[in-house]
Amino acid sequence: MTTPPGIAQRLFVFGTDAQAQMLAESLVAEGLSVSPVGEEAGSPWGRARLLCVLADGKAAAAAADEPPAILIRFGAEKADSAPPVPTVRLARWRGARDNRDFRDLLAQIRATLAIQRRRKRRFLRLIPLAMIPAILGFWANLFGVQREVCSIGGLQPNLSDICGSLGLGGKPTYEERIAWEGRPRGSCPALSAHIARFPEGAYADDAAILLAAAVPRRSETPVQVSRPITGYVRAPLAGTPAEASARRAALAAADRDAREMLCIPRDDDERLVGVRIEPGAYDCRSAAGGGRSCGLNFRGQCVFDTHPPVNHCP
Repeated sequence: MTTPPGIAQRLFVFGTDAQAQMLAESLVAEGLSVSPVGEEAGSPWGRARLLCVLADGKAAAAAADEPPAILIRFGAEKADSAPPVPTVRLARWRGARDNRDFRDLLAQIRATLAIQRRRKRRFLRLIPLAMIPAILGFWANLFGVQREVCSIGGLQPNLSDICGSLGLGGKPTYEERIAWEGRPRGSCPALSAHIARFPEGAYADDAAILLAAAVPRRSETPVQVSRPITGYVRAPLAGTPAEASARRAALAAADRDAREMLCIPRDDDERLVGVRIEPGAYDCRSAAGGGRSCGLNFRGQCVFDTHPPVNHCP
């Protein structure tokens, strides 16, 4: 796939054309400029549809020759290995813009745009520096003095908080400093939340850079998932004295069959932690050797612990 100029972010969509179009329309509704959805074609990670987020006017001059990529997977398939780029799974997304997975994707894209705008600002500062060295040098020194004064040891963090409240020295406000220091390390949603709360804050660019450096990892916290099952237990030849005990034996056999034959983990990451059996119709009859014997139609749920892939931010 070739990338046209002026692109800020490449989205490789592993899904149907309708899903890619739904994603494009949702991004546009959030104020982003996107290219038309491309045809399915080869990519370093398999066949996918290319969706490009266009750099805005503030970031276009700083857009990278090889824009960063994000893999968008609509299916629940498991990749052979973790790709060296951020991956967002939208298997349960149906177009709602308040969906958590969609908001995480949106935050990553906006983080890329913020980084490019930051590079653009740095580039523009070089132009007046060559034209008016005395004036710009003065302001650079003044800013250096502000930062130095606001960083005097022995007066922290109170002095830094005061400077932040006055917009001096590039220091955060008290509220932003507390939020930044208390964020969970490695959490991409925490960085997204910080940018949303402090879009012009002292740490907003740092949060954007960390978001853009996200890498997919397996979640350390297990998540429980369940899968439905149906089955039938045949009535045994040997009977029991009472029908109630025959029904209990059929229910126990259904639980055993589910654990041994129906609730099979799909991969090494899944671990069976429970089985819930919902008995249906019992088929009870007189056993050949005397007593009662029951078969059973049943439905149920297999409950697994799994560690889904999540994006980890440095």
